[in-house]
Amino acid sequence: LIKLLKLFRLRKLNNMMHKHISPTALELIKMAVGVSLLSHYVACGFYFIAILTDENGTGTWLENYLQTSDATDERSPADLYLDSIYWGFSTVTSVGYGDVVPITGPEKCYALVVMYCGVAMMSAITGKLTGVLAKLNAQQAQMQNQMQSVKLYCKYRQLPFDLRRSVKEYFEVRVAQKATYDEEKILKDMSPSLKAQVVCYIFKNVIRSVPFFHGCSELFLSAVLCCMEPILFAPADIIIQKGQREMSMFILAKGRAAVVTEKGKVIKELSMGTYVGEIGLFFGVRRTATICSITFSDI
Repeated sequence: LIKLLKLFRLRKLNNMMHKHISPTALELIKMAVGVSLLSHYVACGFYFIAILTDENGTGTWLENYLQTSDATDERSPADLYLDSIYWGFSTVTSVGYGDVVPITGPEKCYALVVMYCGVAMMSAITGKLTGVLAKLNAQQAQMQNQMQSVKLYCKYRQLPFDLRRSVKEYFEVRVAQKATYDEEKILKDMSPSLKAQVVCYIFKNVIRSVPFFHGCSELFLSAVLCCMEPILFAPADIIIQKGQREMSMFILAKGRAAVVTEKGKVIKELSMGTYVGEIGLFFGVRRTATICSITFSDI
């Protein structure tokens, strides 16, 4: 029963690591733990064979190592374990350095088996590392290809330098965000009910800042949130232009914006959770003010 409880704890630890550690880091941790455990067992076996062989009165790797290294026979168990695991690591990861060598027949046979297992394990680790690096390089290559396409487009359209820089800065933020996760694709692949739950959880604090949504049912809020489309605005982008007639409303989910005059003077700064454009949405009148983004803003 105690062993089963320990296995349950290991399972909980494994689930927690999958939640809080990136897959790449988790793969590296698993490989490091695997090499350490294998080297530990190899070291214990190597030392155990030396003890058994020593009872028959034959020289062992341990006696030979103690003589050649000018060490005394009164070495502590920790020192002997360190010598053994040193041989285990060097043999598993390569073919050893020659300072600790097997002497007797059983030790040599054991060393051959360890070398074979070490070659097989290092081949598997090399394959996993190659896969991990390939995934990282694929993401980086995708980002570079997208940015290269943006540069070619700006060059083809002969955009001025300032406009090219604005376009480049916008897509650098957008591409970096897409490289981490593609929220639109993830939400699209979900079932309608699950998508509604996820969207409600993400934007629950934002939607609570809008007074006329207070008291609405969860079903109504889910329908409204699923109809919303996220837009990324760069600094100085116009979110709402005075005099335009549009049937849309904007909620500032992240970033900062401001109400500005025709000359660009800031009248009022808007923070996260602020909603604008409700007059045009409900009454169909023209926009009464110009609102622009101060930072990169998620709307």
